[in-house]
Amino acid sequence: MSAAALMVTIQFLAGCGASGTTSGSAPPPATPTVTVTCPAAGCSVQTGATLQLSAAATGNLGTAFTWYVNGTQGGDGTDGTIGASGLYAAPFFLPTGGSVTVKAVGSDGTTSGSITLTVTQGPAPTLVAFTNDGCSACTTYIERIFVFNLAQPDVQYQLSPNDTPSEDLYATISPDKRTVAYIKQGTAESLMTVPTEGGSPTLVKNWTDPHFMPNGLDWNPAGTGFVIAYSDTTAGICGLATIPLDGSSFTPIAATEIPCPANSSISFPPTNPRVLSDGRIVYAEGQKIWVLSADGQTETSIGNGWDLSPSPDGTKVVADYSGQLTVQNIDGTNPQPLVPGTYPAWCDGGNGTSIVFENSTDYHLYLVNVGSQSPQSLTTANSFFPYCR
Repeated sequence: MSAAALMVTIQFLAGCGASGTTSGSAPPPATPTVTVTCPAAGCSVQTGATLQLSAAATGNLGTAFTWYVNGTQGGDGTDGTIGASGLYAAPFFLPTGGSVTVKAVGSDGTTSGSITLTVTQGPAPTLVAFTNDGCSACTTYIERIFVFNLAQPDVQYQLSPNDTPSEDLYATISPDKRTVAYIKQGTAESLMTVPTEGGSPTLVKNWTDPHFMPNGLDWNPAGTGFVIAYSDTTAGICGLATIPLDGSSFTPIAATEIPCPANSSISFPPTNPRVLSDGRIVYAEGQKIWVLSADGQTETSIGNGWDLSPSPDGTKVVADYSGQLTVQNIDGTNPQPLVPGTYPAWCDGGNGTSIVFENSTDYHLYLVNVGSQSPQSLTTANSFFPYCR
């Protein structure tokens, strides 16, 4: 065989070998993907409602996903939240721009898919703010303020931070439902406000005198300030006072003042003020319910009670007396027993007959309608001092 023929043969054999290697190798792996889809009804959801999303992955990513709303893992009160199953809960109020982007990230922590949801205005929320101590057997106080929509009690937002030592109490919701005020008890007694959707609390006023004790508060009807119940054993006075939203003054209401000296035997000072839309104030003192006239000059006792809440229309009041909730007219007539319980909060809820209260057996919040004997459970942890608006 000539040298030229031999070279051709070698090149042919080499070419055959290369061709056989290529045809026998595995194809390159496909790029993994994640796809997010809406239900058949579409990608629109009302405020205060939920929407079940689905995610699917390729490339051996599995079926577990980490969910984000507008870049925040799990979402927040401003843009809505989403759980591990892909259930999106829209916020109380419309988010900026009326839409949010929901993203699902695969198990590799990188591959993701996203979808845009349109959020439209739903019914006005009925909000419940309350204190949740977070545990059943704590050695230190970790009581924090939470809020939820009465239509979605399982979606709860923590509003006050995990500062210690601190005991956050007496949450109240502003007339426009955008802000929650509460008392922060710790190294000092402080009046705080925080957006209902979450954010950094703002200090309104604090008291460093250890003999000053706030005993409840409420917003005035205009949302420009507060009525607070207090005990001041340094000054020797208990009563109600007004505080503007900027905390610049503290003005006692003379008609409500009673002697409150240090180490006195007064066991039930003024507590739990609730301001009606016409300016009257309902509060408890001395195990009785009192109504203060809108001009702040005249107070009238309307029956027995400790913790109380007037109806949204101001015609009735529900009160706890010795662990029994009783509903009566605002003038004290026609008292009717409801159910055992404490810390009642009268809600509107679209019908004006809904009452949230603490069950004194399991210390959870329940909902009951006036005239009903069948409470509905709302929370699953120690919860108290509810306020509804």
